[in-house]
Amino acid sequence: MGIRDRGNPLASDDNSGGGTTALLRNILLPASGEYIIRARGDGVGEYRLGLTLSLERLPVTPNIPPPTPTATPTATAEPRSDRLLDHVPVTGVIARPGDFARYPIVALEGEVFTVGVSPVGSSGLRPRIELYSPSGELVRQASASLSNAAGDALVPAYQAAESGTYVALVLGEGGTTGEYIISYGLGVSRENILRGPLYADQTMTGDIARRGLRDVWTVYLNAGDVITATANPQSSLFDPVLELVAPDGSIIAWDDNSGGGLTPLIGSARAPVTGAYLLRVAGASAASSGAYTVIWRYVAAAPTATPPAATILLMSVDDVAPERTYLDYPFQGLAGQRILIRVTASPGSSLDPVVALVAADGTILARVDDYGDDLNPVLEYVLPATGTYFARVDGYQSSGAFEMTIEALY
Repeated sequence: MGIRDRGNPLASDDNSGGGTTALLRNILLPASGEYIIRARGDGVGEYRLGLTLSLERLPVTPNIPPPTPTATPTATAEPRSDRLLDHVPVTGVIARPGDFARYPIVALEGEVFTVGVSPVGSSGLRPRIELYSPSGELVRQASASLSNAAGDALVPAYQAAESGTYVALVLGEGGTTGEYIISYGLGVSRENILRGPLYADQTMTGDIARRGLRDVWTVYLNAGDVITATANPQSSLFDPVLELVAPDGSIIAWDDNSGGGLTPLIGSARAPVTGAYLLRVAGASAASSGAYTVIWRYVAAAPTATPPAATILLMSVDDVAPERTYLDYPFQGLAGQRILIRVTASPGSSLDPVVALVAADGTILARVDDYGDDLNPVLEYVLPATGTYFARVDGYQSSGAFEMTIEALY
């Protein structure tokens, strides 16, 4: 949808109203007279057009993003693939007695990894797993009846004797068949269970239901925070390990039994950056499972980080950029208003987008190609005057689909 003054574009939008709803608001009309509102869309269908006239700008509530980022969700089981990835479960099926499935695992000499197979739901499969080295030697085997892992076949904490591609074979014990999930992980676990956020001085109860699983708690820390954390097993049969992981995936601290007995204790760990950290709990050497309580506290708190800026969405567009073609999208802004323009190539698109901010008289105020190492540009600019501006998108010698948003920052 767009609005024009005798052919001159004033503003346009595609999806700012949510979903596929176009929304133009607080458009300043430069003079009395006739204006044109033009609506178009992909496909055909009915629509409803609403118009509100006002002598003053209508209030718009900015969107204030929460300062706490969301942790990556637990990976759902993926369809069968050629290579197992760290802590990514994969589904499979043994359809007939005697069938088997083959899964490559890439490991370096000295690395420790855990691999296991779980029957799915009411599956009749009693899984068996065989692990072969890059040279073809059978180095480990496990079955549901001997693994003591609640029906899983588990190879725990295997240390690779050589670098290369190992192969895990999945079979049905005693000719059994059915669906299963296989997963592998570096270290002493093979599958993550997300437990959600964990706040300072809050004691929470967790449960490692089966050997080889790992509980993941989310902790938001500011750069410079120093914390302590512990996981207290509720049974003498469970020996947990505890680790603190930075937002980039690096392990900041790890412990097994420093808290006395089987209790892990991270006595003092400093957060190098602000972001979402993970406290991960697993059984040592994937040898045990059970319930526990977990808690963390501040030793020293860094100053609170500045919260993200509040935003108002001015424009949202999905479009396709042809090669060597400029696409101009008009929008209205206010003098002194700080805006943020993001252009993101759609998944599978070959577009390397470029974005420019253009004044009504054609003057290019700013132009951005890449954003650091990212090919998708981000342009931030303070508007010099109230009026109509254009966001100009092109792909130079590339073409493809993209998404663009323009936000006002407060």
